[in-house]
Amino acid sequence: MSSQHSLTAGCGGAVNGNTTGVYKTNGTNCIHTSSKFLTSWWEVNLGRSYPVHSITVWARGENPDYLFRMEGIEITMDGKECYKFDSAPTKREIAINCSSGVLSGTVIRVYKNATAAGIQRPNHTINICEFQVFSCSDGYWGIDCQQECGNCSNSEACDKVTGHCSSCSPRLEQPLCRAGGGDHDQKQRPNQSKTQEKTQKSVMLQLHSRRDRGQCSTCQRTLMTT
Repeated sequence: MSSQHSLTAGCGGAVNGNTTGVYKTNGTNCIHTSSKFLTSWWEVNLGRSYPVHSITVWARGENPDYLFRMEGIEITMDGKECYKFDSAPTKREIAINCSSGVLSGTVIRVYKNATAAGIQRPNHTINICEFQVFSCSDGYWGIDCQQECGNCSNSEACDKVTGHCSSCSPRLEQPLCRAGGGDHDQKQRPNQSKTQEKTQKSVMLQLHSRRDRGQCSTCQRTLMTT
């Protein structure tokens, strides 16, 4: 985190599981960069590379005007552009997919250059209340994790971006390890809503900050099925 507002608990305020959007709930919630700077960033290290299919950002919520603090924010993964907020969202819970599809990476950064984006004070800071990162569960792949893996050998999970297996069970064809084998032979369960798909087929990378002298030195990762 590049800087912090004097009333902010620190970088862990966006990974504490609190999605209420209230800045002060049982102590300080959310992250808030210093108002002194027009360029700010906050980032999280996932510990290793993950294929990330979606991110949910929860904005601050006591006043609708706080939504304007999302404008101009850019999200990158290992330096590759994922998403940019060209305008303010209309609701606090913002589910996004990277514009280039599923990206794999270790470090996700939230960045804002208020001068370049033409954003005026007081909306020049980064002020978000929860940041959630989703990856496909083992056995699923693709955007929104809607595709089921084929029969990879030794019960191996397929690649969560391409669906490819390194090797197949007998009599099945690579890369997808299904009868017929082709890249377009995608298996998908019918008649399920996107919410059901996400609930059954993805895991949220639940992030917890570790503190050292009041600052987040690293972030630790656990997996939680959602």
